[in-house]
Amino acid sequence: MAINLLHFFSERYQEVIEVLEQVAYGKVEERLIFLLRKLADPLEGDGDWYPLPVSKTHRDLAGMIASTRETVTLLLNKLRQENIVRIDNNRIWIYLDETRLKEFNIC
Repeated sequence: MAINLLHFFSERYQEVIEVLEQVAYGKVEERLIFLLRKLADPLEGDGDWYPLPVSKTHRDLAGMIASTRETVTLLLNKLRQENIVRIDNNRIWIYLDETRLKEFNIC
C-alpha cells in the first residue's frame, strides 16, 4: 500500500512540475492548449474531439494560464479557424489527435 501511495504522489508531483514549467516558460498559446488538453474529458470523447467541463468560461481559462479573457477569446477563435477547437452547445471541444497537433507545432 505504501508503494502505491508513493507512486500516486510521484505522479501528482510530476503533473505539478509540468504545469509550473508551462506557466513559467510557455507562450500564452502553448499554455492555453496545454490547459485545454489537461481539462479535456476523456470519457466523453467523440472520435478525437474531447469536451471541456461545461462550467469553464473564457475568464476561468484566462485565470488558469495567467492571461486575460480577451487574449483567451482571441486565441480560441484562432484555434477554431485552425480546426483545433470547436464550440458546440456552449461547450468547448478540443481535437486531440497528436499527429494533427504536431502539424501546428502544438504538442
